[in-house]
Amino acid sequence: MSMGALAESMGPFSWLALIGGNFALQWAGFGVAVALQTERFYDMFGTLGFVACTSYAVLSGGAWDNLRARVAAAMVLVWALRLGSFLVYRISRDGGVDKRFAEIRINPVRFFVAWTLQALWILTTALPVYAVAAEGKPSDLAPEDLALVALWGVFFVIEAAADYHKLLFTSNPANKGQFIRTGLWAVSQHPNYAGELGMWWTLAAFCVRGLGGPWVAILAAPLFETLLLLFVSGIPLLDKAAAKKWGDSAEYKAYTARTAVLVPFLY
Repeated sequence: MSMGALAESMGPFSWLALIGGNFALQWAGFGVAVALQTERFYDMFGTLGFVACTSYAVLSGGAWDNLRARVAAAMVLVWALRLGSFLVYRISRDGGVDKRFAEIRINPVRFFVAWTLQALWILTTALPVYAVAAEGKPSDLAPEDLALVALWGVFFVIEAAADYHKLLFTSNPANKGQFIRTGLWAVSQHPNYAGELGMWWTLAAFCVRGLGGPWVAILAAPLFETLLLLFVSGIPLLDKAAAKKWGDSAEYKAYTARTAVLVPFLY
């Protein structure tokens, strides 16, 4: 069956189906995880959530005929599969243990909240893509759109390279107990987040160009992701853990003093 034929068989787009299916998937993951008392499947189900929601959005309601929707969906799928594969590999390498869940997985209520928040993250972060698939009108891509896609690719490479640099660093036994300051981490304390945020802002701008009107409100999606990473669950938690490990180290103090938190010369 061709993709066009598959899209025709999907029927009309439904926000209720998208939202309900996403929560059902994450709660199913929670059921497995709480029964086995493991966080091993958390990132795997997060990836599945993005893939399922994005695929549903672009294959239903005639969205497949919208080139902008297809390109936007492709960007999300490429990002999700790359990052998801990396995270699944990392937790498998670490024996299925994620320090973030040390105290959470033993508390069913807190564990359930973590899985529910992941469902909300999937819906909120990729909202621009769902919106352009559901409401966008078919149109050709202008040179400005192609420039945004290229810029998105740059940010994608930055995040992937940052993850690869850190993976190499942490895989070397000689670096045990040390903090990374090589590769992209020499110019940014959180280069992976710089790439991540750059991708979502660029993708949102690409999608908004195909919507207009009140849909400019979907820019709240990358804003939410930015606030989350900068002030809630991203950088603050990592910096707190790093300070606990190396806060008394003169080398670490010098590194944080001279290195941008996120983007060189900006922040």
